[in-house]
Amino acid sequence: EKGSMPLPSFINLGLSKSLMLKIVRVSGDSMQPTLLDGDFAVVLTWPKKALRPGQVVVVNCPHFGTLIKRVHQIIPNGEFSLSGDNTAASLTTEKMGWFNRQRVIGRVLYYVKRPR
Repeated sequence: EKGSMPLPSFINLGLSKSLMLKIVRVSGDSMQPTLLDGDFAVVLTWPKKALRPGQVVVVNCPHFGTLIKRVHQIIPNGEFSLSGDNTAASLTTEKMGWFNRQRVIGRVLYYVKRPR
């Protein structure tokens, strides 16, 4: 499935322990129309506390590697499900499973569209 490919290596822009940024290149079509294949996302890796439905995050998935998805639902124990914006090209919650904060690499702050 498109969108399940591991993302390329991160480019670290760590300025201090209180502000750690990474740039991630988007691979696949699962986040269309928000993010297209080849776009870049600026990811805040710390703090990872307050996740909310609708936020776009980068996570480490045990079965599919590094993924960029939108937080879909959070349950009381803190676990959350993810979804892609393009449901036709995205992995389902049944395939990805539920995630906890330890799996979060960071929250997407900003998107950079590649020239088309």
